[in-house]
Amino acid sequence: MSNIINSQISANISTPLTFKEEEFVSLTDETLCLVGTAQKGPAFVPQQVTAFSRNDNILNTWENIFGDFESQTTSYGPITARTWLESGKTQLSYIRVLGAPDSDNVGFTIGDNILSGSSVYGVKGSNPYSNTGGENGRTCFLGKIVKNKNTDGCISPHNKYLEQLNITNAIGKTVCFVTDVVLMTSGTSLYLQNDKIDNINIITKKKILSTKNNSESAFVGSTASSSSLPLVYIQGLKNSSKNVLNSYYSDVNKNFELDELNSNLSQILYRGHVSYAKFRNLSHLDNPSKDDTLKHLVMSGSSGWNTGTHNFENFKSSFKKAKTPWIVSQPINRQGLSDFDKIDVYKKCEKLFRFFAYDDGISGNRFRFKIIPRRTGNVKAESMAERWSIFDIELYEIDNNNFILLERFSNLTLNPYDKNYIASIIGTEHTFYNILTKKIESKGFYRKTNNYVYVEVHDNIENEVYPTNLIPCGFMPYPRLDINKNTVSHVTNKDVNSNIIINDLFVYQNPLKYVANHLFVYDENESIFKYKKRYWGILFDKVKVKKIENISIAGQNKNIIFDSYAEQLETDYNSFIDYTKYFKNDYLDASNNIWIEDLEDNNIDYLNSFFHLERILYPYTETNSKSMWNFAFYQRRGELVSKITDIDDTMYRYVNVDNLLSSNTLDDSINSRFLHFDLMTFGGFDGLDILDDFKRERHDLSVLREYDKEIANKTTGQTYDAYNLAADIVFNDGNIRSDVFCMPGISHIDLLKKLTQKSNDEQVLFVADFPEYGFNSATVNENHVNFDGLIKDPYFYKNVNNTPDNYNDERDDLQCFINQGVDNTINKFKENFLISEYSFVTLNSISASVNDIERVQIPSSIFVLNVIATKQTNETLDSSEIVDPGFLTYNTVLNRNFIYNNNKFDSLLQEIKKGDVCINPTGLMSTGNKLQLLSANSLNKNNKSVMKLYHNVRTKQTIIRELKDLLTVQPIFQGNSILFSNDSQSGFIFNLKATVDLALRNFFESYVERGIIKRFSVDVDVANLNSKSRENILNNTIQGTVSFTLFDPGPESFVQLDLNSLINNIKQFTDSNNINIINTTI
Repeated sequence: MSNIINSQISANISTPLTFKEEEFVSLTDETLCLVGTAQKGPAFVPQQVTAFSRNDNILNTWENIFGDFESQTTSYGPITARTWLESGKTQLSYIRVLGAPDSDNVGFTIGDNILSGSSVYGVKGSNPYSNTGGENGRTCFLGKIVKNKNTDGCISPHNKYLEQLNITNAIGKTVCFVTDVVLMTSGTSLYLQNDKIDNINIITKKKILSTKNNSESAFVGSTASSSSLPLVYIQGLKNSSKNVLNSYYSDVNKNFELDELNSNLSQILYRGHVSYAKFRNLSHLDNPSKDDTLKHLVMSGSSGWNTGTHNFENFKSSFKKAKTPWIVSQPINRQGLSDFDKIDVYKKCEKLFRFFAYDDGISGNRFRFKIIPRRTGNVKAESMAERWSIFDIELYEIDNNNFILLERFSNLTLNPYDKNYIASIIGTEHTFYNILTKKIESKGFYRKTNNYVYVEVHDNIENEVYPTNLIPCGFMPYPRLDINKNTVSHVTNKDVNSNIIINDLFVYQNPLKYVANHLFVYDENESIFKYKKRYWGILFDKVKVKKIENISIAGQNKNIIFDSYAEQLETDYNSFIDYTKYFKNDYLDASNNIWIEDLEDNNIDYLNSFFHLERILYPYTETNSKSMWNFAFYQRRGELVSKITDIDDTMYRYVNVDNLLSSNTLDDSINSRFLHFDLMTFGGFDGLDILDDFKRERHDLSVLREYDKEIANKTTGQTYDAYNLAADIVFNDGNIRSDVFCMPGISHIDLLKKLTQKSNDEQVLFVADFPEYGFNSATVNENHVNFDGLIKDPYFYKNVNNTPDNYNDERDDLQCFINQGVDNTINKFKENFLISEYSFVTLNSISASVNDIERVQIPSSIFVLNVIATKQTNETLDSSEIVDPGFLTYNTVLNRNFIYNNNKFDSLLQEIKKGDVCINPTGLMSTGNKLQLLSANSLNKNNKSVMKLYHNVRTKQTIIRELKDLLTVQPIFQGNSILFSNDSQSGFIFNLKATVDLALRNFFESYVERGIIKRFSVDVDVANLNSKSRENILNNTIQGTVSFTLFDPGPESFVQLDLNSLINNIKQFTDSNNINIINTTI
């Protein structure tokens, strides 16, 4: 039984009171600061890492924070990070990008004209796979008509289920549950098979349907269907093999084949739609009867495309952090409640705590929590151990149909003074980018203890307002779509059948299903119930409804209709995971939000989604505790027991946590193991245009398309905004370690101009890629079309015309364009006149292999950083070949002009080394050799300056970095650093001067001995000793310079540093540190 959670949960892991640490970060080791994508991790918050591979002993390895490399092997950021850290370097600062906060270009709009892959190359336009003349696509809701399951004569948690959801008097009314959210592309619409007649001559109809656009009347199908399993028609799609799909609710096919609803984002244009969310768990409800004329609906927002107060097409939001609902206590007072009526229990409970994922975006939606209440505290007890309630929490990672135990937090309390206080054990510390202050800020008093989640504890817990016996017992409602018969409609002027009047139609999102009863496997032969891991809360298992007769409950023979484990996986989707998916809820006017958190955004529990242990009914007359819970069940409304058919208050009553979880000793309550409940994180959102392959995955190409005005009169967009913000964070926040900075593949000209200047101002080495321009004249080369412009397509691409297992293909035309456009590329570089002593610009994409399997096109900057990581500081970067990283093989370069046997090779080498060029391509110098840099110049345009050679800039930067450490950190004077040394006596100052002078001479002598510099001079003096100004004495004013010469010949090989400027430009100390620094001037 592969779907039973016992077989999917790993061994018990207990978290001790010794926590994982972050590895120490050196102030002198060369640190690379990278901006790029990642599978998970915090967004726009630099993470300092000291190793790449996963390590269970420390927190800050790259894979620990940003995810396994094997799932992101084609992304530039992860490839670069691994290359750096596995080529001899030990320090990396990594910034993950998502949809930038405070940007108007975030998210996406359903059905709008498209960017990447539009019918007009490189420009926003229509979907080329749709017929012309169509309208915008819509967010469509597939609805199924449902009825209460017949439970007459049976005890069942499904009894009058619709009424349990506050759908009162459901009998005689048409109740429609939305089971699917389908996003349509520009030019396509969705209809359902109306009846069996629609399916006659379907092959011919598919061909005719492929000629229709979606602005025409429905050619076949309707928005209302009388079929039990209707076909789905995509009108407007050109491809006749993909415009008729099997029933959206069919479980016949176990895998989502191409003739099912499409769930693959990369095929959304080709298929004309994508399934965004499925809410299909309806096993506890009945289908319409065979004779009912209405069984399914397809609906969209009633206000028209991308308009109205309930705009379901608008997903334009920045990234969001996943969280859980507030976890709540037992009733803090029981006035108005009884053991037979828990309708109002939600009014009596208090918020205790909730969890947030450290991972931003959708990756944070993958956590499952098991809350294990063990015993309630005794508020009157003298012992603190007895006074406070005790509980455990298990944290799981949701991985498809598996749940992997990550942490177990044991013996937790809500006592702020206890060593097992929940905030102390799990941690509250978290760091984020504040869009108001434009700074990286930290919050949370209790230290970070894991890489997964942190906890927010309610102020009343921290301030000891609540009584000591409170214990977690439930959670607030999960968000729901604000869907009703007023906000969505099946009526359209394209379909005459849609005008059918549906009396008393009630439309709801199918709500998140909670565990109905302890799940079991029933042995028919031996009439034995086999219970596995018992839990309540969100249903994480696949179940089927089973009727079992003549069961002894509380001394009576009863029939039951309960949920049992499904013996086979009948579908390939999880019934719970899509409830984590984000819908817009961040309008300034909250009334426009389409995703509602009941009891938070309002004062109602719309569908009785407030979960609580005290809404569990159990046969209280059973004497054996295990038997008492075998046939307990959840009543979503907490209805008065006397109103629930087939039970009465002599058999069943509701849980009272204060009674059932009390213990006369320090041991757990005997009922504890039967009252676990589970929940999950929700609402993480990347803020990216998931409908656009490049904006979702290929940021290097997306940012070039933005620069090339994919939207008229705009040269920036979503991707630019994300990387621009990340760059601002690096250069504007003084606490970020960055000696070398790179955004691999990001070559937007405006960003290059900005960052080359910033690198010079901040003295940070900037490694940048320059975009490649292509050219072809069809009159000269008839094999390819005319082309003149930026290369903004991938060399390796997904060819949907190939079979799914062979999507990767090569663009031979691009290589031709790149080769013929090399002069254009160099001329464009000259035109932009980039100048910066600290910048290194490289050129020429590389065809590489990851793990000797996957082919990938990578930017030259990755190769450059590989070179920097393996070369000594004073080695020229183009001096020799390097050894490939173990996981990455450099095969060849795309621009063949930079290969030794090309006719243009020699002339190009001369051109790139001119003062007005200074661009550094990757290429091949001779036969049999590996790739190497063909030059190694900074953007210093002065050919006489020794700083035109990039390794000299790097040497100077290394000396400056280590000098700062020597003068501000190392305890070289009387056991202290000179930064914090202070005495007004003149003798003290003379001793300080001598110490500094000796330390500097020893420092530079070591560089001479290592052959990095030729010679040096040190001039340190005490200033204004004769002055009677006390201020000068108190400031310990020491002035001086150090000078050194490098080995490269030339009139400007002499470097002089002003120590006064050096010591006053210290990034280790900033205003945000709140430290009063004695500003010693040297």
